[in-house]
Amino acid sequence: MEFERRTEIRPAFDKRDPDPKKNYGIHGCELCFFLIKDNRAIQFIIYTDFHLSHVREEMREKPHWGSMGADVGYHSPEPMYDGQNAMGKDCHLIEGPCYYDGSSLQAEDMFNLLCEKGSDEVWKEMEKNWNDFFHPKEAP
Repeated sequence: MEFERRTEIRPAFDKRDPDPKKNYGIHGCELCFFLIKDNRAIQFIIYTDFHLSHVREEMREKPHWGSMGADVGYHSPEPMYDGQNAMGKDCHLIEGPCYYDGSSLQAEDMFNLLCEKGSDEVWKEMEKNWNDFFHPKEAP
């Protein structure tokens, strides 16, 4: 079975509210890479500084974070370590229960790879990560 590659851009939002209990802040678009095979997936998520137009106008004179690698993680139909709890049954990448874990540190490395070498190298690295994670080689 071949890998399925999906990309998704999630929209920016402005959910600020004077009531602190309702204030969810602002967030730029998220750029998402998903690599799926055998009901298992690896993801790479980038937080961008692509904000809504009125937010960009507000931020024009203020220092702010740029784009950054946010998460490299996996979605598995079974636990990958003792005590891991399912995230739920409504995963948009795999069927059945979803056991998820991720790393922002790996995301920084993947983001640097994207910036330096482009998306083809990111897909190759994600495929390597998928194989290493879901089918680790036995120690000699």
